[in-house]
Amino acid sequence: MSVTIYDGNFLFLINYATQILCFIVTTPFVLLRVFVRWKVNHALGIDDALCFIGWVLFMGYCANALIYGFSGCTKVRDGLNQDQYESCIKARATTLRTQFLLLLTRSQISYVATAIYAPTALFVKSSLVYVLIRVFQPWSRRVLSLYCLLGVVVGYYFIITFIKIFICNPVSAYWIFSERGNATCLSQAGVIIADSVISFLTDIAIFAFPVALTWSLQMPFWKKVKVVFLLGLGGIAVAFSLFRLVIGIHERDFPHDTRMFMKSILTANAEVGLGIICSCLPALNVLTTYTKQQSPSSSRAFRRPKQQPQSSGQIFDGSRPGDPQYHLSRSELSTSARRGSTDSARLIASHEQSGLPVGENSDTIIKMVSLNQHWENASQSNETTDRSGIL
Repeated sequence: MSVTIYDGNFLFLINYATQILCFIVTTPFVLLRVFVRWKVNHALGIDDALCFIGWVLFMGYCANALIYGFSGCTKVRDGLNQDQYESCIKARATTLRTQFLLLLTRSQISYVATAIYAPTALFVKSSLVYVLIRVFQPWSRRVLSLYCLLGVVVGYYFIITFIKIFICNPVSAYWIFSERGNATCLSQAGVIIADSVISFLTDIAIFAFPVALTWSLQMPFWKKVKVVFLLGLGGIAVAFSLFRLVIGIHERDFPHDTRMFMKSILTANAEVGLGIICSCLPALNVLTTYTKQQSPSSSRAFRRPKQQPQSSGQIFDGSRPGDPQYHLSRSELSTSARRGSTDSARLIASHEQSGLPVGENSDTIIKMVSLNQHWENASQSNETTDRSGIL
């Protein structure tokens, strides 16, 4: 039997470049998020912890993908079964680096990749959903739907992680093909397709929820677009989830093909990497807003003149928690919200009752939303202008 193995240098270079980019692009975003939250709020939230853990796991996933590529898994095989292919790859190992990497078989490396991906996606997607929960917390019905989505994500990824870890009984049969005769293994193609379907659906939900929830709020059109853009940008990962699903269905008869598995790894890189970046994007807006508010000119612009009367329409006056005006404005705001004011006022008033901060550096969308409203006078029309920004 003639055996041919073609060099997969192109796919190897793509994998190498992708993993390096994932290292150098996602890391600054995560560190910036942690810095901004600690600088502005002096504390980290649950979504920050979820994002950080997801990033740590993602770094392990990228390192594993590099090892997978260096171990010869970007090669193309022709007429080989699994054992023959790996034996031929090992015979071609000419460098010490390759010989060392081949101490781990391709199947062992792919097993680690499948086991790491599920918890990585779990933490990243949970972080994205939890951001939405904090943003829309004043609307209990909307938050209930987000909690349902979070429950589905957590429940599914717990189950799929367990399935991927114990895909074979005994587990070693996954990478020792000679043991598969006496072992019980689930269909790898079926697991990949099921995982791709759920990833695709959850990515669609993470994109659709911000659009549906934001569009019903009382705010200008372009501000809605900005909110949707910042909260729903992670929906770009839908395209990569769909591509991985197409690959899984198209190659379902060859679940152990190394190049197919490498393409799945690359799509997972794009999906999770984009999720991490998008979950950190609001920190950039917070940092920009915080920097502007700390500048002298901005502080004067946000501070209400003393000669102006107090009004329930004022939502943000730049006062500090220690100032009398601060507590007064909070009380007046609650009264205004109860009388039926805008969604922005309801948002702040409800967070007062929940114990969350409401000041200029608050930890919710209100803090992202700096509202500067005109006063309502009996002789004037009810004209309100707000300047919005997302957390």
